[in-house]
Amino acid sequence: MMQIQKQYGGIWIDKKTSRCLQITFENVSYATITDWTRKYQSRESGALYRAFVKNGRLVMPEDREHHAPYGEIEVKNNKLIYRTKPNGILKSSTWDKQIFTRER
Repeated sequence: MMQIQKQYGGIWIDKKTSRCLQITFENVSYATITDWTRKYQSRESGALYRAFVKNGRLVMPEDREHHAPYGEIEVKNNKLIYRTKPNGILKSSTWDKQIFTRER
């Protein structure tokens, strides 16, 4: 678990969109993800998600109540790859993908 916390923990930024993710571990069973866009909002007003560790990745189940799609996050070559699968009736077989770099 310490390796997962070190690998994923911190603030990640997509410089193209100014979207930020802060990943923290307050508990060994899940990570808390704060998602905000610097251009339009502060971290305190960002959306909060819960992700569970599964096979070395962070997995966020689909949440129909809050319209959140199924998502997976993994780190490869010092880049955080955030992939989501569209939800709803017309589910596509393609994934949306966004790349983040760690804030220094």
